[in-house]
Amino acid sequence: MTKNGFAIVLLLLTTSALAASGSIIDSSETTVNLFFTGSAGGPEYWYQDALAGKGNADATLRICDVGQRYVGAVYCIDNSGSTPYALISYKSSTEPLAYANTASSSCYKVSPEGNLWFSPSSLSLTPPVYYASFPGVPCILHASDGSGSNMQFITPDNVSGSLRGSYSVGRSYTQTTDSLSISTPMITFIYDSPSGPQSTSQSAASGTFGINSDRRMALGVCTDQYGVTCNQGLIKSDTTFPVTLNVGVSASDDQTFTRYVVINGLGYPVCIGANLQTSAVNLNASEIYYNQTLQIDYTLLNYRDTPDENQGGNVEVVTNFDVRIEIRNSSNAIVSAWTESINDNIVPGSSAASSTTWQASVKSGSYVVNVIADYNNDIIECVESDNTRQQAFTVKAVTIAETYINGVRGETFPMAGRPYNFTLHARNSDDLNVSNADLELVEENGLTLLGPTQVWNRTTDDNGTISKSGTRNKNIVRFQTDYYGNVSFTAIPTGNKLYASEYNYTNISSYIGNYSLYLQGTDNASQALMFLSNGTQVSSTFPLTVTNYTNYQEGSNATFFNEDTYAKQTMDWIYSIFSNFWKMVTT
Repeated sequence: MTKNGFAIVLLLLTTSALAASGSIIDSSETTVNLFFTGSAGGPEYWYQDALAGKGNADATLRICDVGQRYVGAVYCIDNSGSTPYALISYKSSTEPLAYANTASSSCYKVSPEGNLWFSPSSLSLTPPVYYASFPGVPCILHASDGSGSNMQFITPDNVSGSLRGSYSVGRSYTQTTDSLSISTPMITFIYDSPSGPQSTSQSAASGTFGINSDRRMALGVCTDQYGVTCNQGLIKSDTTFPVTLNVGVSASDDQTFTRYVVINGLGYPVCIGANLQTSAVNLNASEIYYNQTLQIDYTLLNYRDTPDENQGGNVEVVTNFDVRIEIRNSSNAIVSAWTESINDNIVPGSSAASSTTWQASVKSGSYVVNVIADYNNDIIECVESDNTRQQAFTVKAVTIAETYINGVRGETFPMAGRPYNFTLHARNSDDLNVSNADLELVEENGLTLLGPTQVWNRTTDDNGTISKSGTRNKNIVRFQTDYYGNVSFTAIPTGNKLYASEYNYTNISSYIGNYSLYLQGTDNASQALMFLSNGTQVSSTFPLTVTNYTNYQEGSNATFFNEDTYAKQTMDWIYSIFSNFWKMVTT
């Protein structure tokens, strides 16, 4: 009983495993792929077999696991369960179907091969015969008699052999109507030549090579690439394009579906769904300094890859999603990252723009901004691998000037005209000492002996135009830092009382400018130093201030840097110059 049970199960499995199949073969039962017998100059005999000079053997059809039947090659397509077709072979001018009369294992073939022809013409028979005019993998029709009774089809996925060539076809999905618009196909015919296979491409709308009532084409929108299961299919007999076919996809928001435009058993994919891309990342600068703000503008595109749409982008994005922004260094390590929510609906082929900022509180070097759309995969997309775009930039180090006035950290001198112990420690934002740098302490429009502040009338042209002019003074103290970035010396901001309120009538600033005090300089490679001030301001100068630069008061006793090595002597000479000036102007 166990053996009988096993035998029954084995029989059932064997029977269910049988699947109808077919092939285009020659006399040696080798699979045949027929060449186009024409060329760019004309179609000649289309895909007729038994033309050795055109590369085509005498071909026939073989069917397997369907019994002994009448057969023919057809262009066919599913149409929601029905099968429109166009017969493209015949037995003779009066017989459309040939009988598979020769057995081979579980298969039968039409023999001899001359009993079946791939059609070079059209015949008004039942069923009618049309030209074997276009590339593809044909279906094999099999019937109980020569007129097509009880016909069934072996679909292209189970057929070996073909009519050589391919198609290029534009396709575009419309979400609101759930339809696919199919443009006029371009047909690539493959023909044989002494130098090997050649091709010619012709429009399906061509009067010479294209579709007409005698040259028909199976066309459909299908879930597979062969035309076995299609929501809508038809046999095309005219050149009216585009053709709009229903797809049969529901609730397509934030979902994806792969469908195929199938032409004569050859499928061309279209993805129905969104396709988010970070299409652009723009920075406000390619180089920024430490602690400056980098502005990052990015664009998110629902990319529609017209005209094929095999990457989607033809469905509206309606779900909120996150964008991740990453800052990565030259070792690809993340130094900063954050996410931003995008709430815009993005229709097919359109984009949404956004902007964000980042403060560059990092060491100098090369960096990239990565912008990753839909970081948490909230959107189901046709293509998930194109969501990231990056842009490179450079962060440059700045000089951080640590100044000490009379031993107290700060940038402000309380009073003009007094000597101060001035100390500077210069380091950069990479925490390296600014060694052996050439620096300057610059005072503009302070007091100077070489050319004291003064104004006069100046003739500016030959018309005798008069303009006020004056001396613009600049006191410059040049010095170098040591290996550790340090320097100390006595500094005396001179100020200028002409800027006091009681001298407003002079309007001195309009002639010579304002009073200022600052540091500037170059590093040991003669590159200009950029200074950080107020935390985020980057400039080639570092500002210092004098609280009372228009008032002079005596200070108390103190000891100053380098006072015994020229400082006191130099001030004595300056005093002598002042004294000499007053003697000369008062006598």
